[in-house]
Amino acid sequence: MLVLDSVNGYYGKSHILQDLSLEIKANEIIALLGRNGAGKTTTCRGIMGVLPRIEGRITMSGTDIIGLPPDKVYNHGIAWIPERRRIFANLTVAENLMMGLTEPDQREERFQEVFDLFPRLEERVDQQAGTMSGGEQQMLAIGRALVSHPDLVLVDEPFEGLMPSLVDDVADVLSELSQRDITMLIADQKTDETLELADRAYIIENGHIVHSDDAASIASDLTLQEEYLGVQ
Repeated sequence: MLVLDSVNGYYGKSHILQDLSLEIKANEIIALLGRNGAGKTTTCRGIMGVLPRIEGRITMSGTDIIGLPPDKVYNHGIAWIPERRRIFANLTVAENLMMGLTEPDQREERFQEVFDLFPRLEERVDQQAGTMSGGEQQMLAIGRALVSHPDLVLVDEPFEGLMPSLVDDVADVLSELSQRDITMLIADQKTDETLELADRAYIIENGHIVHSDDAASIASDLTLQEEYLGVQ
């Protein structure tokens, strides 16, 4: 499905992604793990076409998408849930969902699919998004991505800034998506929660992929986690 091959990404003169390669197959949940500043968000930004400069090869279902603007990447079936959710706080739940809808005539059907996943959003459909809890806002961000029926969802730092109880709620939501064969890349530093969801995992450090394996193997290797992820 998605392949990154020897990708290099830059902010100005800073070389952030360095010869980065990874692959996501259909119906897989892939974890991209790393410390703060390791390059997780930059990887997502590179895929979505919002890095100022990027080199290498990124293909989606065999089509080269590197350097395309975000709307064109979106049209190739990739949706992005940015870090800190980035919902529109002054808009209602329904208005936020409309922002992700590419076929307005299918609004009723697509909205109901989201509400079946997240009943709380249906209860708050006319509520301003900024007045909801962090967990509910994350559900809204996920729902906004799903209304377009993407082939792949990039989930960037889904647990960032959430209270422990809300971390569990969001983990449950992502687990539900995984049961529905939705292909995802989850970029986060919450090792336990992310590895529990994932099939395979990549560890990134200083813009390099330094290790990859099935998620269960990385979850059981505490020495590896301590070295690259700071897990004690």
